[in-house]
Amino acid sequence: MHVSFNEVIEFVGKGKIQDLMDSFYQAVGIANAVVDRAGNIVVQTGWQDLCVKFHSKTIKTCTCCIENDDVLIQQMTKNEKYTVYHCANGLVKTAAPIFLNGEHVANILTGLFFTEPPHLEFFRSQALELGFNSEDYLEFIQKLPIISLQRSQSITELYVKLISTLMTHGLDKLSEQNNQLELNKINDELKQQLQSNRADLVRLEAREKKIIDASPVPKMLVNSQEKIVYLNPAFTKVFGYSAEDIPGLEAWFENAYMDIQYKRAVRDFWKLNLPLFLYGQKALYKLERTIQCKDGFQRDVLIDMAVIDEYKNEKVIMIVFIDVTDIHQANAIVKQKNQFLQSILEAEPECVMIINHDHHLEEINPAGLSCFEVEDIAQIRDVGILNFIEDNFKEDFKLLSQKVYKGQSGVLEFSILGAKKTKRWLECHATPVKLNNTNESVFGMLAVSRDITERKHTELELSHRNHYLWLNNLILKKLGENLPMKVILDEMMISIEDCHLGTYSSVLLVDKNNKYLIHGAAPSLPRDWVEKIARVPIGEGIGSCGTAAYRGEPVIVEDISTHPYWAAFREDALMNGLRACWSQPIKNATGKVLGTFAIYLRHVAAPTAAQISLLEDYAQLAQLVIERSRLTEALLETQHLYQLIAHNSTDVIWVLELPSLRFSYVSPSVKYLRGWEAEEVMEHSIYRTFTPNMLAAMQEALRTHLKRLTDGDKTARIGSIELEVLHKDGHAIPVETAFNIILNAKGEPIQIIGSSRDISERKAAEAIIRNMAFYDRLTNLPNRRMLEDRLQQLISSCQRLHSRMAILFIDLDKFKPVNDQYGHAAGDWLLKQVAQRMLSVLRKTDTVARVGGDEFVVLLPDAKIAEHALNIAEKIRLELEQPFVMETGITLYISSSIGVVMYPENADNSRDLLRFGDEAMYYAKKGGRNKIELFKNPAKEMIPNTAELIWRDEFMCGQSDIDAEHQKIFKKASQLLQLSARSGKGQTEAMNALDQLLDDVAHHFAHEEIILAQFDYKDLQHHVEQHVHLLEQAQLLKEQAEHGEISLEGLVEYVISDVIVGHLRLLGADKKFFSLFSKTKTNTLDV
Repeated sequence: MHVSFNEVIEFVGKGKIQDLMDSFYQAVGIANAVVDRAGNIVVQTGWQDLCVKFHSKTIKTCTCCIENDDVLIQQMTKNEKYTVYHCANGLVKTAAPIFLNGEHVANILTGLFFTEPPHLEFFRSQALELGFNSEDYLEFIQKLPIISLQRSQSITELYVKLISTLMTHGLDKLSEQNNQLELNKINDELKQQLQSNRADLVRLEAREKKIIDASPVPKMLVNSQEKIVYLNPAFTKVFGYSAEDIPGLEAWFENAYMDIQYKRAVRDFWKLNLPLFLYGQKALYKLERTIQCKDGFQRDVLIDMAVIDEYKNEKVIMIVFIDVTDIHQANAIVKQKNQFLQSILEAEPECVMIINHDHHLEEINPAGLSCFEVEDIAQIRDVGILNFIEDNFKEDFKLLSQKVYKGQSGVLEFSILGAKKTKRWLECHATPVKLNNTNESVFGMLAVSRDITERKHTELELSHRNHYLWLNNLILKKLGENLPMKVILDEMMISIEDCHLGTYSSVLLVDKNNKYLIHGAAPSLPRDWVEKIARVPIGEGIGSCGTAAYRGEPVIVEDISTHPYWAAFREDALMNGLRACWSQPIKNATGKVLGTFAIYLRHVAAPTAAQISLLEDYAQLAQLVIERSRLTEALLETQHLYQLIAHNSTDVIWVLELPSLRFSYVSPSVKYLRGWEAEEVMEHSIYRTFTPNMLAAMQEALRTHLKRLTDGDKTARIGSIELEVLHKDGHAIPVETAFNIILNAKGEPIQIIGSSRDISERKAAEAIIRNMAFYDRLTNLPNRRMLEDRLQQLISSCQRLHSRMAILFIDLDKFKPVNDQYGHAAGDWLLKQVAQRMLSVLRKTDTVARVGGDEFVVLLPDAKIAEHALNIAEKIRLELEQPFVMETGITLYISSSIGVVMYPENADNSRDLLRFGDEAMYYAKKGGRNKIELFKNPAKEMIPNTAELIWRDEFMCGQSDIDAEHQKIFKKASQLLQLSARSGKGQTEAMNALDQLLDDVAHHFAHEEIILAQFDYKDLQHHVEQHVHLLEQAQLLKEQAEHGEISLEGLVEYVISDVIVGHLRLLGADKKFFSLFSKTKTNTLDV
């Protein structure tokens, strides 16, 4: 029973304590008091007259006294044993704690006194300051005792010991008294309980038997003679044995345990321990046994025991059999499943972790260990997973954990640094882990994480590429706004730095004398460094930028601290935190260096291939800004006077009334946009403002916005659209129009206020950008991208018309010596001349593209036979063989190696056509250069070296007219083959036979089209187009053969392969309509 301090005080008596303290005061002359923890004074004695008559009379001294006591009490709460305090009034107080049974219950305060003789002049001045009678005040000061701190501590400790002893003695007596009262109360209650228990004992015995009988758990009662005195019904139900079957333990052992050794061990156990259990000489405990039931089934049981002191006047032991067979089976299944799950986890390629509330790992599979670059969980279990997660994702991971521990699932992408500092990106799917499917609290987080590092790198490259495209559009827009070059370049640099975090970018411009690089843009670089590179000489080994401008090629410095190019700038660069610099020259279309674009990094780094590509792209954008800005500056200078006269032309501001669609206001600047005076435009109908197409677009946009307004979308009031307006002279002007729909008080649209801006220059710039994407900047020929696009279109056309074409792959011979001897400028001039000469011998339908430094590809859609393609190639070879004379009088000599490839004989796709053309060109160059090589691919040839076509009955389509004409044409084609194979003899006869064959084919095509129309052939139109194309090409080749441009053999080859074999035979276009007729064949044609 807990006794409070105040109860002890009351029990001991305050008078005794007061007498004790008064006696000590008389002995030592120091006032003292006992104060409880609440600050209440329990007893006190001998307060000095100084306090009563003086210090308590003024606010200042009284406040000091109160503060003294507060400070001492606060220090006592910190369990300090003894404390001395020198108060502001110049006196000394002490305090010490009083403990009762280890509990701090009160404090004893002593004072006031001095530890050394007082300085009377101080107290005299204090008396005068406070308004005391100085003589009386000094008299009381001198009455205060002077006690050393050591003696004061001894006196205080003696106070504490005496009071503590008195309190402890009182507490013991009080506790003893209270305990005796409690014992008496318990005694009375026990007597009453004993009388009640005797009455209930008989009832309890009957009730216990009923309880045992009703229990579903098997129970057995055994007395000291090993006789089984009782079996409950559940026992017989579970094990099958009755009291007659097992009257005693021996019979039970014989039936329940089949194994002899096991039975002997059980029997020995009970013979030894039964009496010990019954008479309390050995503690009862639980056993596990396997029991043989009467029906032969074995059950695993947990045996519990209890001693019953009174059962039919004797002491018995109750043996309880708890069936755990199902539990053991379930445990076995769980163990098996756990082993299965462990096998799955070990084979799982994803990182699987179980993380506890403290973000420490409980489990992790081998894939996870590999992810964190450790071999065993012990290496990271105590570290915690947060130490591996990069700082900018730690809070996100904590929020995910909080979500999971609230019972929700979540997904988070974050990066980690493994034990070996390898950075990986993970996609973590986190799920709460509970003991079962109930609403129990979550004890862990299951985190299945997929390594998405490669995907992140791809996304980053894609993000950078998308940013480049966005930046490209932004620059076009800014250029359209005619902003100063520095403003655009600064915004471009900031945008690049925002996309590539941790980098600085700059543009340096070549000065007018081409000797120095001067500041262009560097909005984020340190000011000291910008000043340092404000004027950098152009030359070899002068930093990254100076060297790049000198060489005209990129210069990559991975580590500024060691690279020799940075010797003159190293100290300043490192002081400003710059460690790497990648510089790309900015060139115009002629190859002249305009400046440099540079990326700075705060760490040593080498660019990836993707970053180098972006470096080149950013330099091209900077080129566009520089050239366009300089052009704009020049135009502004020449147009300055005109702009003053034209009132500094601005956007056209206008007001359009609804629903009349008439202008109520147009600003004067419309004169400069459209050639009309403002007053004239306001008199015009809106239909005179736009082209028909633009009028429809404007009306559709207006309807859309008005409908959105009707539907309650207030944001539809504002919009923008690009349109074309008509100038007074009739030409269309592209404008960007922004508008705001004005509503009346009812929310109905009544006006449109807008502004229109001329965006002709922006459109032109966009066209330039598009041209740069598809044309070679040097020669203005199509580049590889346009070549591949046109080639694919031609392949599709040839497939549709079952036609042919040719491709020439051209490489210039002796071009490198021109560059080496006369410089790149001469080489560039030569490439332009080569392009012009090739164009001069080609048709408008042909395409010549520059695909590399001195490599060109020519597409010949009209070259239906190899001989035709070889003739054109020979024209090009002869043209390029002629001398090239420069304006300086220098004569350049080159030649060409040309590879020829045919579609579809050699290949039927663009990749193989270009590859085979390159191979043919290689063999031409290898064979001595200045040659033409036709690609040989026997597997693709369509006409064998036989001079006879053989018709089979299987080729008949089932329509008699068509079949008869096919047979006739095949017969004449076979005769033509024989005539053309006579090696120059019978050329006239062969030509006449060809004319007759083409006439028969034309007649057949016309007749066939009529028949197919009668049968409603769904692909008739396309079939007719093929007929027309084949006959036109055959006629064209015939004319070329008559003029000696191609041989008769080449002409016959085309007619036989394309018209006869390619179109008429079963594998050709005619096969598609065979199903219209009753007879359908699928056999091939022998040739």
